[in-house]
Amino acid sequence: LLNWVARRYDNPPLFVTEGGWSLPADTAEEAVADQGRVMYYANYSAEMLKAIREDGVDVRGYFAWSLMDNYEWERGYQERFGATYTDFQYGRDENAPTNKDMQPTEGAQWRRRKDSSCWLEAVYKDNKLVSPVKGGTFQGCVGSFVFNGKFEDPQHPGCLRRITLDISGTAAVIIGGAPKTSTPECKSSEKGGEECHEVETPKSCDGKSDKTWSVDVPMVSGGSIIADFSGRGGPARLAGFWNSETSSIDWADGSSWKAAGGAEEQEFK
Repeated sequence: LLNWVARRYDNPPLFVTEGGWSLPADTAEEAVADQGRVMYYANYSAEMLKAIREDGVDVRGYFAWSLMDNYEWERGYQERFGATYTDFQYGRDENAPTNKDMQPTEGAQWRRRKDSSCWLEAVYKDNKLVSPVKGGTFQGCVGSFVFNGKFEDPQHPGCLRRITLDISGTAAVIIGGAPKTSTPECKSSEKGGEECHEVETPKSCDGKSDKTWSVDVPMVSGGSIIADFSGRGGPARLAGFWNSETSSIDWADGSSWKAAGGAEEQEFK
């Protein structure tokens, strides 16, 4: 097809869009192992590269379909073209025109990368085709063990965060340190009594007077994590994603925790 277009229209610049493969999946575990989609991307990319190098076709870009599972016009949420799995957390939506009890719910959805996403990352990082078979350049996506360990929070120097996964590797607890809250400074006033003023609480920990806090992590799945920070005045469902490039957790609120000395691997059964 690329050769036909090139010959028919005097070899114009070509951008191939919406190249994708749908695979059914009811759970993240089913969705992640999407070898059929990986092979689709690998085979089509290989043939496209041949058209460029051997036949001189002017292909400028390829857009994989799609970034994540989404709404497909004719098939709704049943078709899953995404390189990232979306758990739509179906529930009731009074405003839906039909099927009111099976609609994506707001604020409860979460996502996890599929193997195809990680294969595409390996390709664009190295700027070359890599084998779709795991074991070489392509290792597949990370497991939940990457979260098991100590992390540094740049916003609070010296305040470590320790994530401990449970035996299943699907839930965890975060224990962290926080600077001790400063008490107001007071002194006697000339008019009698005391005058007090607030003292700013430091952002860094000193390892001596720090306070310890903990939060629950109700969900860990591959390189995705959701933590409940409501007890610390934060969101009840804060999503985080593992960044292999920086060995850190990138949180949805814009913060990032970097692994301190590397995450500690643990076997799960």
